[in-house]
Amino acid sequence: MSTAHSYTGLSAASYDLWFGGEDFEDVEFFRGAIRDGGEPALEAACGTGRLLLPFVRDGLDVEGLDLSEDMLAICRHKAEALGLQVILHQAAMESFSLKRRYRTIFVPFGSFMLLGSVEKARRALCCFRAHLKEGGRAFIPLHLPWRHDVGVEPAPPGEWRLRRVASRPEDDAVVRCYELVERDFDRQLQHVRIRFEVVEAGEVTRTEASSQTLRWYTQEEFAYLLREAGFSRVAALEAYTWDPAEDGSANFLFVAS
Repeated sequence: MSTAHSYTGLSAASYDLWFGGEDFEDVEFFRGAIRDGGEPALEAACGTGRLLLPFVRDGLDVEGLDLSEDMLAICRHKAEALGLQVILHQAAMESFSLKRRYRTIFVPFGSFMLLGSVEKARRALCCFRAHLKEGGRAFIPLHLPWRHDVGVEPAPPGEWRLRRVASRPEDDAVVRCYELVERDFDRQLQHVRIRFEVVEAGEVTRTEASSQTLRWYTQEEFAYLLREAGFSRVAALEAYTWDPAEDGSANFLFVAS
């Protein structure tokens, strides 16, 4: 049983069962942002390549960065199967140091919130700013998890629930993901305990546990952090559109340069 706080083991191996397709709303938004003078680009928290690989396949100059060795290994394997050459960096968002500078740095979904603390967020934003070319842009989606839980209704706090279930194509084993959510509204933290089960021939043959802490932000708070990190042009958008975010929106995206 693993108690890793990052995407390892079953958490990494099962990721593409639920997020392996290209039909998510962020795909075309980021593809367009990169094509519109945004190369080269860096995807922070690229994972198994959900965004990165289609962009590279389309001829875009995009590199990937992720902390999880397991997720990057899956990404490399998928790239090889597609005949793609990808540049991947194993590092944390808050402490990476690369030689190249980028026109675009983007983060998928709410992965930035996995940093879990304001101090880590500050360091990550400084890393982003330091790795952008003059006039380059950072795109960071955020959400309020107590109002918006991607694709499903917000989890009832303090109760285990079956969050996702899927069959593995290679052996038809069923993988179940359960979650228990607790929220600290004073500190703007969501703590998530996760349990995976692999079911074969009706019996549970493997289990794995992990946990995550997400830190959420108001629009005003995050705009301040961006300016503090050295960004001079900051805008909050309705997620994956170019429309200004409404006050109190549960799902928004910052673009900063």
